[in-house]
Amino acid sequence: MDSTNPVELKPYDNEQQLYMAACIIQNAYRHYRQRMKFKQLLEKKQYHAAALIQSYYRRYKQHCYFKRIQRAAILIQKQFRKYRSVRDKIAEDQCYIRKHSYGTMNTLLQLHSFIISTKRCAAYSENCITENDVLFWKQTLAAMRIQNAIHLKRHSAARIIQKFMRNSKNKLHWLRYRRLEKP
Repeated sequence: MDSTNPVELKPYDNEQQLYMAACIIQNAYRHYRQRMKFKQLLEKKQYHAAALIQSYYRRYKQHCYFKRIQRAAILIQKQFRKYRSVRDKIAEDQCYIRKHSYGTMNTLLQLHSFIISTKRCAAYSENCITENDVLFWKQTLAAMRIQNAIHLKRHSAARIIQKFMRNSKNKLHWLRYRRLEKP
């Protein structure tokens, strides 16, 4: 008997074929489900990796922006300090002129030599002092200014609190006095 002809199949062969077909379908479905789980897991990992990369990139961009702002602030402060230094130097020179102006040519010559020697000293000191020294002193002065501002704010706050306490104490004494005074 030929088993390929459906008419000549025995009932046992038909059930076995159905069983084999069911096994094949179940196996294919399990593989399909496993592939889908693996694909979802892979997509999830890729999503988390992309989120992490984006997070690091945003942090890097924020860091670059902060550095750019910091450099701009330092440049503005540097220019302002330079402007203030020049302004103070001009005021100092004008004060020196007013103090020592006798209307003579000798005073003008002394002033000219004073300005030239000041410029030479400044040029010499700029060459001798390193950039690190300048940065250190600027940071130290900035820290001292900040500490001084905090100190002044604390004292101001303390004075305000003490004034309030004195006023409330005086008001309490006055109210007690008024109560005792009334018959």
